[in-house]
Amino acid sequence: MGLSLVIFLLGGLLYKKLRLGGSPLTRLAQVVVAAVKKRKMSLLDDSSKLYVNKELDATISVHGRLLHTDQFRWLYKAAVVTRKEEQVQKPNLWRLVTVHVVEELKSIIRMLPNIICCLLLRCVAAHFQTSVLNFFYFFVIVRVIK
Repeated sequence: MGLSLVIFLLGGLLYKKLRLGGSPLTRLAQVVVAAVKKRKMSLLDDSSKLYVNKELDATISVHGRLLHTDQFRWLYKAAVVTRKEEQVQKPNLWRLVTVHVVEELKSIIRMLPNIICCLLLRCVAAHFQTSVLNFFYFFVIVRVIK
């Protein structure tokens, strides 16, 4: 037991430690809000014109960027730079987000079916477990009464 504790504590030195970059749920909400605000804009054909800011992404990314995907392209509207936003040096993150944050949200959306299936499986397992226990308790009580 002591050896496993020592290995666990020494293994902590190998982790990459990052400064806190804010709540991930806030970033995801910012993408949705920005995409809804820009819902009437047309999508750009060239993805290189989308907003990229390495300083903003430095706190949430260790090894580079997420790859662009074609799913949920309407979320890219959150990263389209408008004329008004070009003039501002520091953008309002509720109106303009980086492509990396958009890709984070898209990857979470793609994981939702797995998460829902796991939750449903756990609910069924919990129900089955309680019904088996109720069945067991019923027979124990019946035998005690006889």
